[in-house]
Amino acid sequence: MEYSDEYLSESLPPGFPPEELVPGAVKLEVDGWLERAGSEGSSLISRSVRWTYAMFSELRSNQYIASKSRILVPYWPGLTSIGILDPQHEISGFGVIFTVPSMDEAISTDGELRFPRLNDITVPFLVRSYREVLHLQHPASGTSACWGRCNAQGTWGVMTAGHVVVGASPGSWIKFANGSGGTLLRTEYYPVDASFIQATPPTSPLPLPILHFPASGYPVEVVTQRGTIPRHIARAEDNFGVYKTAQIQIRFSLDNGLQAGDSGSLIRLKTGDAIGLYCSEMRTNDLQYPIVGLAQNFAQAQWALDVSPFL
Repeated sequence: MEYSDEYLSESLPPGFPPEELVPGAVKLEVDGWLERAGSEGSSLISRSVRWTYAMFSELRSNQYIASKSRILVPYWPGLTSIGILDPQHEISGFGVIFTVPSMDEAISTDGELRFPRLNDITVPFLVRSYREVLHLQHPASGTSACWGRCNAQGTWGVMTAGHVVVGASPGSWIKFANGSGGTLLRTEYYPVDASFIQATPPTSPLPLPILHFPASGYPVEVVTQRGTIPRHIARAEDNFGVYKTAQIQIRFSLDNGLQAGDSGSLIRLKTGDAIGLYCSEMRTNDLQYPIVGLAQNFAQAQWALDVSPFL
């Protein structure tokens, strides 16, 4: 997907949603981040975040009307995302995507959702079937995201993606790229794609702040083994009120994926706030075309692992 601020600005509904329909925690977080980040792009990010979570709030409370769709799909946080669409492989615009498992025939049902309480806007609604490509090296290896300290025991270790250690059980020895290693203490994969590996404590760790509510337009950095790579958030799943669970996975999408070995890399904002763990790439059913990169929501990973993150 090719992201641009111009495309997002043109695709978003005009203006802002009614302020009373934007969750208070979302407003506090985005306004606080914008104050720290400066004025560049502030109006665009503010609009995107507010529309995203106002629409999620209306979906949760069934305050919408579906039209032009031959399939009625119930809202489910772990499968529904909101954000910009890929003009090349989907359609142009800002809308709601419901992702279903891969099937022999790709499902491609286009409809519209109208939100009467949100200025009566209408947005595209897509049901899509994709295939996910995990970004591990073979044999499996990935990247550590950050330090973590177990809240229950005070044990130090590193956070990474859960599928990096798939097949290993707690207590297993995990070898690191530098020749050292650690003991797998906890993994929540699947569904939460996160794991915690005990390691030698850091010398002077600094607390790592977290941003909970991703949305289209946020500029981010993916901290890989080969360097820091810029990306933009393309769309997000509903994190409001549901990240404190390990029963469903909450993710968000990047405008482009990365490459093998990058699984587990920290995704952060330019202000330093952690926002995700890089996981994989979503492709068309025939695997020919990448659509977006996929990331585990960091707030959910941190909560599920019961660790405090540090750099």
